[in-house]
Amino acid sequence: MTDDRPGMVTVPAVTRTVIERLAPAELSVLETYLTAYEADPGLVRHLKPRSGDDATGFGGVDASLTPYVVALASSALTFVAAQAGEAARAAAGERIRRVVDWAFRRGVDPVVPELPAASVAALTSDQLDEVRAVVYRKAREFRLAESTSKNLADAVVGTLVTSVE
Repeated sequence: MTDDRPGMVTVPAVTRTVIERLAPAELSVLETYLTAYEADPGLVRHLKPRSGDDATGFGGVDASLTPYVVALASSALTFVAAQAGEAARAAAGERIRRVVDWAFRRGVDPVVPELPAASVAALTSDQLDEVRAVVYRKAREFRLAESTSKNLADAVVGTLVTSVE
């Protein structure tokens, strides 16, 4: 797996930071999930919701948070890329154009979303609130507990903000 690229906000970087903060016991399996994701970014679309509504993600192997954090980080970066619209397309070039096209058409080969740090740094507080809402809704779709969903949404947005400081 390639390490994170300087000046880019990536799914692996966001995931790594969130897991370090919220579930450090899962660091031993993190690279396995990231390698699988980078080999096939579309696999996050096939992640099944947890059974029951009491899942917290802070338990044993069966309660791993990591695959959900990978999916949430991917959703957040894809959303930011889509929201950036034409300005991001012109400024960021072909890679962002492919991510945005994939997000809307799902017909092109899936790519791992990554954004220039400058694009993330330009997000307003209202836009960050939208990202938080998207991540929260996605976490709830996975049937994660409400408190876990809120914590993950806050952690993903917090990681985006601190990744450009």
